[in-house]
Amino acid sequence: MKIFIYTYQSSEGKKIESKVKATNVNEAKSYLRRKRIKIISIQEKKRSLLELLNEDRSVSQDELVTFSQLFSGCIRSGLTVKEALSLLSKQMDNTLLQNTISEILIDIEGGTALSASFSKQTSIFPKFYGMLIKAGEASGDLASVLEYLGNYLEKINDLKKELKSIFTYPAIVSFIGLCLLI
Repeated sequence: MKIFIYTYQSSEGKKIESKVKATNVNEAKSYLRRKRIKIISIQEKKRSLLELLNEDRSVSQDELVTFSQLFSGCIRSGLTVKEALSLLSKQMDNTLLQNTISEILIDIEGGTALSASFSKQTSIFPKFYGMLIKAGEASGDLASVLEYLGNYLEKINDLKKELKSIFTYPAIVSFIGLCLLI
């Protein structure tokens, strides 16, 4: 699939640039029209060798932590959800995460709730992510929920790294012991 960069007019009248994956430009246009997006321009994105090599790479826990913390910071600084997602879709290094954020942005422009958009992306975001965002939407404190999610994912990630390092030393000692016996 190819990536197309398009400019569209938001419901507030602002020009926003985003991305969509499609096999050709006509498919991309028809997909965006179905989502009721007013396309101003669309063109195929030229991809570097590094992007091609990293295309199928999954999203790491560290990248989810970074995304959650940046998203929270954007919301706290007064950006709208659409502006924050548009900004983050350009800033994230992982192409898969960029495309996922762009899809979420398209869903939101089409009238889907933020929590429902995140809940659709279970291959990238944990299932509880969408549920907690729904709680943040209901309480009106989305930034705090996103900050909590970032902190929670960071603690889980740190715990995994710590467990890995804890079990590495005994494994090495056992391996050396076996080698000495042989």
